[in-house]
Amino acid sequence: MQSDLEAERRVTTRQWAKREVQIRLVLEATAGMYGDLQGIAGRSLEEIDALGPGLLLAESS
Repeated sequence: MQSDLEAERRVTTRQWAKREVQIRLVLEATAGMYGDLQGIAGRSLEEIDALGPGLLLAESS
């Protein structure tokens, strides 16, 4: 039972790590797209607090 539990823990940890990478990539792409849109639309584009400067720094820690 112990070895089954350890194997399950390894699988779950790998899955979580994979999801963390996917989430980080989506956030980076979203922030980049938002920045591109800001460059096009200028100040007329509403600010999105969740995409503020600390977003990628907070996620990478």
